[in-house]
Amino acid sequence: MPMESVQASLDPALDGPETADLDFHLRLPLLWGVVALVAGAVRLALIDRAPLSPSEVGFAWSAFQAVQGSSAASLVETGSPLLTHFTALMFWLFGASDVAARLFAALAGTSLALTPALLTRTLGWKSSVIAGVLIAICPIAVQLSRVADPSIASALIAMVVVASSLRFFSDRPWWAPWTLAAGIGLALSHDGGAVIALATAAVAALLTWSNDFRGLLSRAIGQISPPAERPATEDPQMPRTDALGPATFGIGIALIASTGALMDLRGVGFVLGDVWGNALGLLRPAPFPTRNLASLLAYAGPLLVLASWGAVVGMRRQERLVLFLSQWTLLLLLMAATFGQFTPLFAILPISPAALLAAMMLGRLNFGDSSRTISGATPGVLSVTFVGLGIVGLAVAQAVGATQPSMVATVAAIVGVVLLIPACWRQYVPATERSFALLLLGILSFAMFSAGSIGRLSFGGSPPGAELLTREETRSDLRDAIKDLTLLSRADSGRVLFIEDGTPLLVRWYGRGIRHVDAGSAPEVDVFTVRETTQRAGSSLTGRSAGTPFVTTSQLDRTELTPLAVARWVVSRAALVKGQPRDIVIAAR
Repeated sequence: MPMESVQASLDPALDGPETADLDFHLRLPLLWGVVALVAGAVRLALIDRAPLSPSEVGFAWSAFQAVQGSSAASLVETGSPLLTHFTALMFWLFGASDVAARLFAALAGTSLALTPALLTRTLGWKSSVIAGVLIAICPIAVQLSRVADPSIASALIAMVVVASSLRFFSDRPWWAPWTLAAGIGLALSHDGGAVIALATAAVAALLTWSNDFRGLLSRAIGQISPPAERPATEDPQMPRTDALGPATFGIGIALIASTGALMDLRGVGFVLGDVWGNALGLLRPAPFPTRNLASLLAYAGPLLVLASWGAVVGMRRQERLVLFLSQWTLLLLLMAATFGQFTPLFAILPISPAALLAAMMLGRLNFGDSSRTISGATPGVLSVTFVGLGIVGLAVAQAVGATQPSMVATVAAIVGVVLLIPACWRQYVPATERSFALLLLGILSFAMFSAGSIGRLSFGGSPPGAELLTREETRSDLRDAIKDLTLLSRADSGRVLFIEDGTPLLVRWYGRGIRHVDAGSAPEVDVFTVRETTQRAGSSLTGRSAGTPFVTTSQLDRTELTPLAVARWVVSRAALVKGQPRDIVIAAR
């Protein structure tokens, strides 16, 4: 049985009579307001807890120099004009700080959680809101929204373009051509990651609608052509779109964003050529398995399981939109497994289409009136199950992470809880309430997993060098020992130095707590040095004049890829990843 046509596959998906209710349409913006509030809160909380990493300093230092007027270099040279120009604007408005340096990522991450709202008429309000919540609380999306990195904005731009394209080729709202043009313009002025995301989406669309592509293109041209030039195949029911306005708007967006409001004309060349070279530069094969794939499995595993479930259900129903999202997600997962060992871009790109697939499945769950409530002993059984599963999880974690064999009592307790929970469900939970109770249990478990993962990423729950989403981490013991020092960051993003507070500095620097002194002459020779070290990452701090491990550059240790090592990493983050220490040497005076 052939799948439905393009138009049928993108028909508006209304969720019931309430969609025609005026009060409902007034309440829907409030729902999205809550999603935006939650997304913004979890991203802005603790956004400046960790100091800027060397890669973040590269963007922040260039923006700071531009604001101070002390650099003749182009901000386009950072590889992401949109990010650097926005950061320079924030520095000019609010002053240089870690929060201002990361504000672009925080706003992009919050906006990414709102992009499913563009597909409300296609997915239905339930599925779109669920997708927004899934993106808002996804640990990967939260973490990369707290880092001065272009990856999260690339995912945002890709979702805006894809959502606008789907609406443009279906019910064609008035805003679709404008947001589509703006998204393409931002992609060309941002970095190669956005181009890669859109290229994979285009491949998935061609694979999905290849049989209808000619007719679809002819129909689209017919709607944007002047009346005298429209082909006979034009759909008279669809409103005509003037292509000149959106095209001009998109070009203007690209030029303004890439040139910093025409103050840096080097950005014109970036739009024409550099962005494509940057995209090819990201496609460098990495040994399998990459950190990106490991990050997805560790922090988005439940989401990917839900997305797989939604893909299977949707393709059984022969829904073309589900096929497109499934193919796009699969392509992005394959790229995460192949490219970019230290590029978080490939860890964030699959999150949005996977969230849409999961939300389409969850939004279709239909529970009758008798199964939407829990009564009697069901709440108690649900609570006991949740607590019991937590106890089992902690016991298993201790057993896996411990070096000594587990005690017989621990094993007996785990087995007892596992046998007790199903017995309680069979005896005390009515059959009509089990589906809804299981759904509540799944929601609680998913929320607990997300909160735990976000907390681990926020408070440094992993040993230094053992975090998949962070390629460079500050040693915790050194961070505690240098509270009386200030951070000095060179324009070279590969150098980050800690300098004594009393060290005379006569040049301008950017960093945490740096006092900006007018440049008069070069700093004294041998005030500070940087070198590689052979000292072990786990060695203790011995003194400021000696080598002190500051940063460990972490990477996967493939010799540890055993089932037990994977389980230990899930529990303690102490395996799978090894660190390469780099020392900071403070010169004695």
